[in-house]
Amino acid sequence: MTPEDTKLVPDFLGDSIIEGTVFINLRLNKVGFCDHGSNKFRIAMAMNNKKIINLARTDFHLFPNSGKQ
Repeated sequence: MTPEDTKLVPDFLGDSIIEGTVFINLRLNKVGFCDHGSNKFRIAMAMNNKKIINLARTDFHLFPNSGKQ
């Protein structure tokens, strides 16, 4: 996710378990996540603009229910 129009947003993957950065590119309809510190690439997916906007409305929290019991 290196194009200049990619936005970087600090956030978490799962239930605040993994701190990192969400990568968003509206032109390409792509979203990804890298760990904080190690920059280990965790996930990338295609997502339509409506879902990306919803992601922004929920504080860019990818998979918010993951890890909850």
